[in-house]
Amino acid sequence: KKVSFPTRAETVGSTTVVIVFCIIMSFYLSFIDSVLVWAVSKIL
Repeated sequence: KKVSFPTRAETVGSTTVVIVFCIIMSFYLSFIDSVLVWAVSKIL
C-alpha cells in the first residue's frame, strides 16, 4: 500500500487551525481561571 503524505497546503492549513485553536483555548482558560480566582477570593 502506498503512503500518501499531505500536500503543503493541507499541512499549512492544519497547522494554522491547531495554532489558532491553542490560542483561543489559552484565552478561554485564563478567563475561567480569573473568574474562579475572583469567586474563591469572595468566598474566603
